[in-house]
Amino acid sequence: MAIVDDIGAIAVIAVLYADDLEPALLLVALGVVAAVAVMHRAHVVYAPVLVVAGMVLLLAVYGSGVHATIAGVAMGLLTPARPFQAELEAEEVVDVLEGRPDLNVEDIRTSATAIRGSVSARDRLIETLHPWTSYVIVPVFALVNAGIVLSTDAFSPPSAVLSGVAVGLVVGKLLGAAGFSWLAVRIGLLRTEAKIGTLTASIVAAASGAAIFTIVARSTPTDAGDEPDDGRR
Repeated sequence: MAIVDDIGAIAVIAVLYADDLEPALLLVALGVVAAVAVMHRAHVVYAPVLVVAGMVLLLAVYGSGVHATIAGVAMGLLTPARPFQAELEAEEVVDVLEGRPDLNVEDIRTSATAIRGSVSARDRLIETLHPWTSYVIVPVFALVNAGIVLSTDAFSPPSAVLSGVAVGLVVGKLLGAAGFSWLAVRIGLLRTEAKIGTLTASIVAAASGAAIFTIVARSTPTDAGDEPDDGRR
C-alpha cells in the first residue's frame, strides 16, 4: 500500500506539474525506457550500463518538462523483482558440476551464470549500488536540500559558532554519554529505574508539549470570525 501510495503521488506530480512539454525529449525518454526493458529481457544486469541509461533518462525527462522523479519510478518499475531462474535449478547445476575432476572454464562459467541467475536483478542492483546511494547520493541530496553552501570561507578562520557546535557534538556527546554511563555503573543505578525514568520523562514532555500547543492554539486568533464585536450584526 505504501508503494502504491508513493507511485500515485508521483504520478499526480508528473501530470499536474508538467509544463512546456518537449515532444522530442519525451521520445528520447521513451526510447531509453524501451532499451532498458530490452536489456532486462535479455538478462543484462550490468550496473554501470543501467546507471548510464538512468542518467540519460533523467536528463531527457527533466528536459521534456515532466517532473524528473518519473525517471526513477520508471527505472524501478522496469527492474525485475523475480530471479531469472529458480534457486532449485541453480542448486541442481552446482550439484551436477560438484566433484567433477574434468571441469573446464565453460563449466565454471555455466555454474556461475546459474548461481547469479537465481538472484533477482533487483536484489543484485541493490547490493551493488547500496554503498553509493547511502554514502554519496543521500548525503549530497541532504546537503543540497538543506541549502548548505560548502566553501573555504566557512572554515578559515572558523567562527565561534562553528567551533562550538563541532566540539560540542564530537567531544561533548562522547564525554557526556561515557561519563554518565560510568557514573551510573559506579553508583549502582539500576537499569529498570533508568528505563522508568526515561519513560516518565518522555510522557511528561509529551503531555507538556501537547498542553502548550493547545493553549497557544486557543489563544491565537484565526483569520475568520475573530474580528472584534462592535455590537452590529
